Amino acid sequence: MEEIGEFNATEDVDLIFEVAVPAIKVSIVINILISCFVFASLSLASFPIYVIIFRANREQEKKTAVYPILNHFYHTTWITFCLLFVFFLIFISQFLTENQWIVDVLFHWQFILTNVFSSVNHMFLSILSVQRFVIYFWPDIGNYLGLKQKKIISRSLFLLYIWFFVQNIYFAYMTNSFLTLTESFGNTLINMKIKVIMSAELVCTPSLIQFSYLICNRRNLDDLRKRIFSRRIFQKFSRTSSSSNHVHPARIDTNTTTI
Repeated sequence: MEEIGEFNATEDVDLIFEVAVPAIKVSIVINILISCFVFASLSLASFPIYVIIFRANREQEKKTAVYPILNHFYHTTWITFCLLFVFFLIFISQFLTENQWIVDVLFHWQFILTNVFSSVNHMFLSILSVQRFVIYFWPDIGNYLGLKQKKIISRSLFLLYIWFFVQNIYFAYMTNSFLTLTESFGNTLINMKIKVIMSAELVCTPSLIQFSYLICNRRNLDDLRKRIFSRRIFQKFSRTSSSSNHVHPARIDTNTTTI
């Protein structure tokens, strides 16, 4: 009887795991999708402000040691949003075409390009944080490194993109080919996880770049405040409130006669 009880308990535990684990995985995917939607909304809302502030400060940024990295981020952010638009078109095309293998091949090429840009941008975000730290505490060393960095970045960017591109191509062909990868995954949960990870990489990277630039110093914060909260609204509000609170002198008509 004890063995039967233990056997039934083991079956119950296995049944719980079979039901609970897929549900947990689905809930994790849903939470990631919600986070991606929030980050995408914030990125799209702040992107015009980021472009305006960067263009307004470009001449001043050229004199700083971190300008090569900031300029690279500015151009890659444009490219990332173009890739996001292409990803949206690929997602819509899944419901409009019967040739799913074409959509899958485009998706995997998009996945490779997204990984390349994300890897390079993450590396330069780390370099930028270290450089800002050095410039803040040791300005002389930071400026010297900035002069050297302008030459190093211009020469190494092309090599970095080639390296990460070849690395991702090699990783893709380790699964034999794009088509065998698609046939192996199909419409399973693994395929969904890959799409979720790719969308998370695609969305979170421009958000990090934009907000790290907009809040990096007081000047950018003031520009951000001016762009979001227009002064005209506060001026109109202050004028109406001040005019309503002022006490005006009363006028007495001297031409009237009293009886």
